[in-house]
Order: sequence, then structure tokens, then C-alpha cells
Amino acid sequence: MGLTNIIFIFFILPIFFLIYYIAPSKWRNIVLVLASLLILGWKSPIFLPIIFNICLLNFWFGFLIFNLRTNAPLKKGVYFAIIIFNIIAFLAYLVFNFNSFKLFGQEIAKPVMLSFCILSNISYVTDIYIKRCRPQNSFIDYLTYAIMFPRMFLGPAVCYYKFNDQLRERKLNSDITADGINLFICGFAKKCLLADNIVKMYIFIIDQNVSGLSVVTAWLGAIAIFFNLYFVLSGYIDMARGLGKMLGFNLPINFRPPLSARSITNFIRRFNISIIHWFKVYINPPQLKNKGFLFTSIRVCLIGIAYALFFGGTACQFLAVFYFVALFLIEKLFLFDFFKSLPTFIRNIITFILVIFGVMFFEQGSVGKGINYLGAMFGTSGVFIDKTSIFLIISFGVTIILCWLCASSILKIRLFKIKRKYKTFYAVSKPICLLILFVISLAFCSTNQGIISLV
Repeated sequence: MGLTNIIFIFFILPIFFLIYYIAPSKWRNIVLVLASLLILGWKSPIFLPIIFNICLLNFWFGFLIFNLRTNAPLKKGVYFAIIIFNIIAFLAYLVFNFNSFKLFGQEIAKPVMLSFCILSNISYVTDIYIKRCRPQNSFIDYLTYAIMFPRMFLGPAVCYYKFNDQLRERKLNSDITADGINLFICGFAKKCLLADNIVKMYIFIIDQNVSGLSVVTAWLGAIAIFFNLYFVLSGYIDMARGLGKMLGFNLPINFRPPLSARSITNFIRRFNISIIHWFKVYINPPQLKNKGFLFTSIRVCLIGIAYALFFGGTACQFLAVFYFVALFLIEKLFLFDFFKSLPTFIRNIITFILVIFGVMFFEQGSVGKGINYLGAMFGTSGVFIDKTSIFLIISFGVTIILCWLCASSILKIRLFKIKRKYKTFYAVSKPICLLILFVISLAFCSTNQGIISLV
């Protein structure tokens, strides 16, 4: 069950929040854990025992690591054994073919939630090992961190040491709840209005013979891939952060407008912020810090490998990630000063074009398909523009413009100026606009649900 599921929004979510708000503070984590188990196990109940036992083992591992303070070599060996256990569990999940199994006649869905569960467990054990925090005394509180449903679909990734204090004490008031509702609606609109509509253009294009695509059509498809990926991920993150606020949690930001990026380095700092930050914190050997460009390259490559594995570990994803790693290192070594000398809009355009190539390859099913599509973007068909291109521009032109505006800082800046200049008007019109946005998004969601599945 996803966060955009109609049953989830109108049935499960209201009942959950009713119970959560009337429950005493000390019982709220139990309510959240039970709800998370129900929601996460809705489609794949067979995974719940696996996730539960992995969390239980790591909860116990935390005490084991903490109590081995007197024997440093043993402690280090046990810690690395625990990390290897978690990595093996993740790799087994990654490579195992679940499609050959069925439950009650239904195919078992392979949940992305296990990836975030593994990240949470590694973070917890590592923070105890390096003495950032003490073990969690309550298994319920630990499960609240490890499997809370808002962030288990597509993030954000959360470091335990930054989240620990919120498990027992968190703010919950009407203003924070209202902010949470606003965020949830905006994320819901990103997913249903933008991502689910722009992907229709890509589906239409990819159903054609790729080698026969015109240059304009191929580029439209690549742009659609980028916008779809961004609005699916950022939409779910906004919904997760909104639900987190309604629960009293402050979850980290995971995206800033990518079209405002002025370099590849700046783009990387804007895209999947929490996950890349997690990898920087936990895949960052002290021996490689401040050791020059060569060791910086090794660190960046290690983070790139982890990132590619986390999102599926296909050959295309590895190639795309190392493409971005190479651009990052080249930019850092040679092009930083040159980029700074260019006009801002030129830097934006160059960055966007370079990003398009990487994201397009990242989303392809095989290297051969990626190369074929890349060839179409550079004119292997010998056709620059055709009737299909014109049809797509007319049919999806408004959607493309909306995606462009929402993926840049333009709307955000304009809204901020309106808020500052017309405070009363902004305060009155904001809830009305959000309600209209939610109703429209809901209409599109109802139409698309069950037809397009992106996660």
C-alpha cells in the first residue's frame, strides 16, 4: 500500500491519526509501530517476519557492541561482522528472484522498505560503535525509528544519532500539523499531477521503435524520465515529511529544486540529499579524509557504488552513477573556476543537459537499451523532428511547463514574494488553493491508480 492509495488516504490514515492523537504520549510509539506493520505488510506480509527479525537482531547487536568496551580488537571484529550481516541481508534481497513465489495466488511485491530498514540498522549499530549515542532501551522505540511507515517507501534516510531525541520527546501542535498537511498535499500533487502524467509521454515514446525516434522525440522522452524520477521521489518525500510533522517528527529534506543547479556538484547537493548525506557519514573511512585528490576520488567512488547498489545495482545504474562521479571529479579538478565565469542561465542549461544523459541511462533496463536511446538522442534515425514530436509537444506541453516551473526555484521565489507583500491575502488564499490542489490531484490519482505503477 503506497502513500497515494485511496484506501490509505480516506480510510486507514484518518483512523490511525484519530487513535494516535487520543492515545497518551507514552503509547503513541506503539500505535505508530502497529500501524507501520499493517501498512508495510499490506501487499507483502511475508516480509514482515524478515524485517522484524533483522531489527530485533540489530537491537540486540547494539547492546553487544556497547558492552564490549574493554576489548578493542574483539569489539571491532564483532562490529564488522554485524555490518557484513546487514550487507549480506541487503544483497540477498537485491538478487533473490521473488517473482517465482506467490502468496494466495498473488505475486509477492518486492518492497523498497527493506533497503531503508537496512540503512537504519547500520546507522544504529555504527552510532553506538563510535560512541555517538547509547543503545536504545525500548525495542518499540527502536522499531519506531527503523520501520515508521512515512519514510519506508522512498525515504528520507535518517541517521540514528540525529533522530534519537525525537523518539521520546517531540513537539505536536496545530501549527506543526498544518505544515504537515500542506507538505503532504504538495507531495501528493507532485506524484499524481506531475509524475503520473509526464510518465505517460515516456511510455508512449518507449513503445515506439527506439531506433526510429526523431531527435526531438528522444529528447522529450529523456526529459520525461528526469521529471518523472524527480517528482516521484520528491513527491513521496514531501508526503513522508508531511506525515512526519503530523506525528511530531522532523524528517530531513531530501531535495532542492534541481533545475536551479549551476554545476554537477551543486546538482548532487540538491538531489537525494538525505541518502547521499547518509553515505557520506557512514561510508567515509577516516584514513581517506584530507588526503588529496586521489583519496577523495576513492571516497566518492565508494559512495557511488553504495548509491548504485541501494537503487537496484543494475549495470545501467552503475554506469550512470560513475558517469556522475567522473563529472564531479573532473569539475572539481579542472572546471570549477571556468563554470563560475559563465552566466548563470548557461550554467543551468549545461548542467541540465549533462544530468539528462545520466538520469536517462540510470532508468534503462539494460546497457544495450541505454546505448540505443542515447543514439536516438544524437540522431541515429536521421530525423530531427516529426509528427510524433509535434503531437507530444501539443499534448504534453502544459505538463512539461508545469514540471519545469516546479523543478526550479521560480514558483518558490514568487510565492515567497507574494507572502511577504500580501500577508493577509496569502494567509486566506493558501488553504483554499491547497484544498483545490488536493481535489484535482485526487481526481487524477483515482483515474491513474492501478494503471501506472512506478515504485
